[in-house]
Amino acid sequence: MVIALIPNNAFKFAPRLRWQPYGLGLLALLTACGTRGVAPKPSLDEEVYVVGDQRSEQGPVATLWSHGVATRLSKGCGSARAVLFAQGALWIGGSDQQAATLWKDGVPSALTDGRHEACVRALAVAGPDLLAAGDASNGTNPVATLWRRGVPASLTDGTHEAHALAIAVAGPDVYVAGYEVRDQGPVAMLWKNGKPAELAPPGSQAQGIAVDGSDLLIAGYQAKQGGQVAALWKNGKPSPLALGTGSSAAHAVLVAGHDVFVAGAEAGDGPSVGRVWKNGKVALSLNDPNSDVPASIALSGRDVYLAGNQWGTTGRGYSYACLWKNGAAQLLGGQEDSQAFAVCVRVPVRVP
Repeated sequence: MVIALIPNNAFKFAPRLRWQPYGLGLLALLTACGTRGVAPKPSLDEEVYVVGDQRSEQGPVATLWSHGVATRLSKGCGSARAVLFAQGALWIGGSDQQAATLWKDGVPSALTDGRHEACVRALAVAGPDLLAAGDASNGTNPVATLWRRGVPASLTDGTHEAHALAIAVAGPDVYVAGYEVRDQGPVAMLWKNGKPAELAPPGSQAQGIAVDGSDLLIAGYQAKQGGQVAALWKNGKPSPLALGTGSSAAHAVLVAGHDVFVAGAEAGDGPSVGRVWKNGKVALSLNDPNSDVPASIALSGRDVYLAGNQWGTTGRGYSYACLWKNGAAQLLGGQEDSQAFAVCVRVPVRVP
């Protein structure tokens, strides 16, 4: 799903949204994706799914990419923001003609009536229940919302703009991460079973969440002098990930065994550089000539998959959806103004 309180020209990446002051947005991308003609191919044993949107004559349309082939999901203008393989089905969350929408194996189901803008931005499973988090406008402000089996529960009262961007489940507890916009700017938020807690002062966002045993991990950013810094909260205590002088942000966190992976981006004097931090240290940098903004991360064996976007160097603000496998980039959209927000990998179970 990506918002900022920094000058628009200073730092062109975002948390699942394109950087805009105090606002919603849609994560931004590139004009040339590294080695443009080289497409990293997944193993035949894997199915890699990437979701986002790409431009059409009527505007952006929700899109699923598999093996590099694009499939349109939305009937009208829309965007796909989350993807999950669970309960024997491929679930995708996003929006279609302003309605928050779930697609199950490509079949849409609207969660709202479309009178006001709404969007699903994260998915998770709690026992037999499918959970969806996002936002639904009350006609004045987006309201952070959690849907369980399609039934909505508001996480905020609608007084301020608010967005739910990530979900994690641990036993009976459901954790939702996001932010609420106050007079001084966005505030990183955690909702545990619907109860809110502020994670940082204004100028912060929580964008990814994961459970590691008894520890709760949240990825995002918090304010620093002159910009923002990527941070990982562990049980409410933040630690900076980027040590440079430029602005940075963390967009996703994933736990694999004893390792914690965080995906994000860091800006310096030139284009922003996509990063993967492993246990707090840089493990992978996307050193393309363009600005890279990974928004989502998935692992399969030793392979690291990232989905996100690149900004081009032409200065025209165009973006392209990309899939990175171990740092090698594949251009997905094939056209200007496509965006990728989430990736998941399905490894089929072999029957002896």
